[in-house]
Amino acid sequence: NLRAENKDEVECEVCKTTHSIMPHERGRICIFTSSTLHNIYMDPRVKPEFHIDIESICGGRLLDLFRAWKAAYGEDQEKTHIILVSGLNDVTKLTSEAFINVVKMWEYELFHLNPGNTLRVCKLLRPPKLCWLPGNGPIPNPGYVNYLTKIQDINTRIDKYNEERRYRMYVKLERFIRHGVIPDIL
Repeated sequence: NLRAENKDEVECEVCKTTHSIMPHERGRICIFTSSTLHNIYMDPRVKPEFHIDIESICGGRLLDLFRAWKAAYGEDQEKTHIILVSGLNDVTKLTSEAFINVVKMWEYELFHLNPGNTLRVCKLLRPPKLCWLPGNGPIPNPGYVNYLTKIQDINTRIDKYNEERRYRMYVKLERFIRHGVIPDIL
């Protein structure tokens, strides 16, 4: 919500404060997510110390999020740091190699806009819908497809992608209420 008296300030639902719409000198920080972090900012306990743009598409796949980024930020010359918290909706549709190729395509487009831009990727969770662990007991039904090995392979590729770019990801509980990933750019 832009304030009528000052068009350069916004009442931010994420930060729960009023602040400038101009990105901080470190650049704009954007989380792109599918259902994983959908509406996280609505939790009153979530009060990041800095502004984060959150773009969420429930049920979205990597290409959906890429297209949303392209539409919303694709011409933005400001430095941008993207944190991608998505990919579970792609596990059944893409090979591990195709998954990481979509990430690399996004990075290429992002880096072309500004060489200071970054794209960090969070590893995939292992929900029972897609992964059945040995300690979970018997497989839930005869037609169940266990994607555990595939998700492990994708996560290995994500680790390699982040390591090659020297990106470190860690969870900072007190900053983002157990849900957020805070990159080392802060």
